[in-house]
Amino acid sequence: MGEFEVYYFSDCNKKPPQNWSPINEKKPIIEVAGRQFYLHLRMARILLGETESDMHRECLKILEEHPCVEFVLYGGTNNAFLAEGQRAYIINPGDVRSSRNFAVITLPITEIFFGHVPLEPFPPIN
Repeated sequence: MGEFEVYYFSDCNKKPPQNWSPINEKKPIIEVAGRQFYLHLRMARILLGETESDMHRECLKILEEHPCVEFVLYGGTNNAFLAEGQRAYIINPGDVRSSRNFAVITLPITEIFFGHVPLEPFPPIN
């Protein structure tokens, strides 16, 4: 998967592989297949204890500054989540490492799938 582009936030001193690109924390926008994604890793903290309308207001603030954004991706919670905003999809792709949840966004047709990696079944009893 050397041709697959990986975007990351990091402050480590290790040199990343060639196909890894850092995300600018001041303007955390990446483009994939001509579509713009805003990576809002702190949105989960903003949403805790707030309403769904507060989430949409936060998304609209982002869209005022970056009107071409079509997807707002956020992290910080384990469960995958999708809300269709007025002008953008709001998605938490989940946490495949600790909760085994994930999201797949297919482009250019914009289908969004959510999945779950099951636990390994117990070995057969002999």
